[in-house]
Amino acid sequence: MSPSFRLLGDVDAPRPVRAFAGNLALSGWCIVENSPVPPNVRLTVGEVHLPMTTRHARDDVARLLPDQPAAAQSGFTIAGRLPAGVHWARLEALRPDGELGNFHA
Repeated sequence: MSPSFRLLGDVDAPRPVRAFAGNLALSGWCIVENSPVPPNVRLTVGEVHLPMTTRHARDDVARLLPDQPAAAQSGFTIAGRLPAGVHWARLEALRPDGELGNFHA
């Protein structure tokens, strides 16, 4: 039986997220529940994938989830360009089993 890899996370921006002049900068946090390492994160908009550009500390998440070993290093930033228009986007994280999973933000 394979373990369950529940993703938890959020973004630090009001919704809907806007990419001014096509430039997007989005920060947030993500963990795989009970994993010691935070996952790699990306934003997917249609066929466009914007990978995580930086990882950073999140003391607020460590206080919110003190029993989660990756909480303190769960911060991420995604920066890049998107095509003009209104898009449905999803945040995805790479789980320990190698599969991408969506996390609700």
